[in-house]
Amino acid sequence: MLALGHNPKPASPGEMGNATQPEGASAQNASTQGSSCLHNQPVIREDLDVVSVRFRVINEPSVPVQSEFPTLLLFNLNTGVDSGGTLMLNLLFWPSNGTALRPCVSAGGTCCLFRLTFWYLPSQHSECDKAKAKVTVSAYLSPCFDDCGTYGQCSLLRRHGYLYAGCSCKAGWGGWSCTDNTKAQSVGTQTLATLLLTLSNLLFLPAIAIAVYRYYLVEASVYIYTMFFSTFYHACDQPGVAVMCIMDYDTLQYCDFLGSVVSIWVTILCMSRVKKILKYVLFVLGILIIAMSLQLDRKGIWNMMGPCLFALVILATAWVVKRCHCYPSSWKRWVFYLLPGITLAFVAIAVYAFMETNDNYYYTHRIWHILVATSVAFLLPPQDKHKKPWAWPQKLICRYQICQNDREELYGDGSLGTGPGGHVCMSPCPP
Repeated sequence: MLALGHNPKPASPGEMGNATQPEGASAQNASTQGSSCLHNQPVIREDLDVVSVRFRVINEPSVPVQSEFPTLLLFNLNTGVDSGGTLMLNLLFWPSNGTALRPCVSAGGTCCLFRLTFWYLPSQHSECDKAKAKVTVSAYLSPCFDDCGTYGQCSLLRRHGYLYAGCSCKAGWGGWSCTDNTKAQSVGTQTLATLLLTLSNLLFLPAIAIAVYRYYLVEASVYIYTMFFSTFYHACDQPGVAVMCIMDYDTLQYCDFLGSVVSIWVTILCMSRVKKILKYVLFVLGILIIAMSLQLDRKGIWNMMGPCLFALVILATAWVVKRCHCYPSSWKRWVFYLLPGITLAFVAIAVYAFMETNDNYYYTHRIWHILVATSVAFLLPPQDKHKKPWAWPQKLICRYQICQNDREELYGDGSLGTGPGGHVCMSPCPP
């Protein structure tokens, strides 16, 4: 409830409490007593969004305030829905007769009522009864003050059936609206943190080069996708001025999470050395299931652990069943490639799961990028023995070739013929 008016003698708390009553009682009291006590100015409530309400005075934006009686504005605040929001009041005062205005804000008798009382301080006490003014009142309810500023994000939380709103501050900023810079990071520190998280994704380049060299084109495409979206997601997920978003933040985050899990999935399946048709079927099914699970719970731990465990089961089964053609076939492969790659992967998981906190995120997550990208380069299996490195461009452009023996002869008319025992044939390129 807002009470606007002149009161040369400030009312005691008891008198104010008597004037502030619940919504129905206040309206009835104002209508019955009329100008002898209160002037009720109707206000409507407009619900805009969650914990976002605008109050608007009916008929005119300005509220007339006279010295004879106070003017009341009743704001209906719903306890269950509006709890956790911030009530903002903007007052614009046009005094007359050289008077001044001192507002007094206090809560009403119940938690859903609000009262604002004004007293005039006239320049001449004899003109007190003639004092008049207009006050423009703008009131609205928002989840966070000033949208938490540059270094914060407004968040809505629901616990035990109650909805709360608050600011989540970054870069060392604090306070109700993230305006306290006591422990704030400098611009240089913010830029360094952004560079650490983004440039560390370039460690995927060796893994991409090895995958292309060994003709693992699908795997290389997944690594390129992961490197691209991880780089720009972390460039967008920064507080302050060191921020660059090429698309919506939620889209970048989803693509980064998807690429990370899919990279692990395709790498382990590639190590299993199953038949190509089965491998690509598992690729597609796994990606579809991973995309669905990320949509349901993006930050769930089983979104990463589930595909990893299932792919490891496939890997172990393939290595045991194909004992005669088991990969790897030599101890050198274990010592110089598999064991270093597995060690790097386990260290990366330990850093991500147990060491990463909000304070050291910029450094530990950078280590996570480096370890994962390096482990992929070690774990990728070698190319097939019957294929030469970089043989894939010839296979992409080859169609048919003419094969003929050395005993072919040339007729007098220039046409191609065969000698005794010779032949001319058209055949596809050899694999």
